[in-house]
Amino acid sequence: MPEKIGSGSGQSEPIRTWLRLMAGRVDSGAFWTAVLCLGVGCQVPIELVGEIEGTTTMEGEGSTADNEDASETDGGDETSEVEDCPTGALDCPCASDDMCEEGLVCAEGTCVVLTTDCGNGTVDQGEDCDDGNLTDADGCNADCSASGAMKWSTSFVIGQEGTVASLVAVDSTDAVVVAGADFELYAGYVRKLAATGEEVWTQALPDDTFPNDLAIAPTDAVFVGGAYYVPGGFGDFGSYWAGTFDPDGSEGAVHDVNWDQIGAVAVTGDGTLVTGAGPRFYAHSSNESWHWESNEWVVSMAATADGGFVAVTGVDVVDSQVFRYGTPAAEPEPQWVIEGPPQPVDLALDDAGNLVIVGHNTLVNGTTGWLRKLAPDGSELWLQDLGLQNESPVAIAVDSNARIVVVLESETETKLRKYDSAGSPLWTITPEPSRRIRDAAIDSSDGIVVAGSMDLAGPEPSGAAWVACFSP
Repeated sequence: MPEKIGSGSGQSEPIRTWLRLMAGRVDSGAFWTAVLCLGVGCQVPIELVGEIEGTTTMEGEGSTADNEDASETDGGDETSEVEDCPTGALDCPCASDDMCEEGLVCAEGTCVVLTTDCGNGTVDQGEDCDDGNLTDADGCNADCSASGAMKWSTSFVIGQEGTVASLVAVDSTDAVVVAGADFELYAGYVRKLAATGEEVWTQALPDDTFPNDLAIAPTDAVFVGGAYYVPGGFGDFGSYWAGTFDPDGSEGAVHDVNWDQIGAVAVTGDGTLVTGAGPRFYAHSSNESWHWESNEWVVSMAATADGGFVAVTGVDVVDSQVFRYGTPAAEPEPQWVIEGPPQPVDLALDDAGNLVIVGHNTLVNGTTGWLRKLAPDGSELWLQDLGLQNESPVAIAVDSNARIVVVLESETETKLRKYDSAGSPLWTITPEPSRRIRDAAIDSSDGIVVAGSMDLAGPEPSGAAWVACFSP
């Protein structure tokens, strides 16, 4: 560890006084190094010069400290660069452990406090893994727990058998909301769980009503979109149904339109429910409703931070479109529309407003998936071929670091695969075959919450809804 200059360095009082005076006038690392080494014979790294008594540290680019002399060299024509974060200090740059101050270690180029052996590259007692860094979600987390480790799980049955959880969302308190169906009762349900999986409340949907999408409003109200499937009526076709539940589970508004079933929902910043039903968008505010055509079947939607929404359409092998709208209004015009690869499946937004869309192209010998990332203005950032074989993407979610979680399924199993913000794979986990994942969401600590189903052992095979949370 480099030795710092202090009162016990053996300097005479005149020298110390001269150094203090010069420190108030000169802010050049090279000059200080030369003066100190020639004057007192010690070695001081340039990065520690700012810690010597009498120097001035200015924070922020372009800041103006009232110290003109400190910004001048002997020639008076050069301006020094003041470091906001001196090498070796906490949370500041480093290249190795011996460059960090006492009690700190260098992890991924930054001096941090390391209170355990996690991050030393060796799997020590009590660690699941140790990849030599303190980065979350890269396969081994900052606490040396394995990425994708199950944090909790729960299962439940609404009727006697055949319950599935097909949708999941997380509200601002990290409470988990799931929706699905019970095929014995032939009806849908919505259930709210605490952040650790305990039931808070459960509400049944009207008879013959099944949910297709789920969204959480800024107020933590729950919006569900789906369809009626009335035997002897619409049959297999279905018709529009959208309902609202307050955070405490009490029922709110219900919207019924005698047209196509809802495939996607979003709730804008002002609380307007926007749904995609067949080839149409519908908007329901507190005092009016309207709809407009998209000309393609709506696949997925999400609300944007500015009060608008984005949507992706197109379910065949020909093409797809991505729409971005501002605040919903009667007969609105999209801000932009772009063409996309065929067969989109789901979309998500990252914290910067970028869109990430997942889809797949059906081929003769299997399935190849794709990931596409668009900037908020619709320009393409990248398009990745996932190279899937006999697997199809089911759902997508994006965490606070713009890392991407994709649910994949095959005939025999489902998987969670995590990609970095550029679309490169980080890790994959495969739950046991009896558990099938249908949807995924992200909580405030970047935990991955999934919803699906599981087989129950018994005299006759039966299924239960399954919800679980995995580490980043």
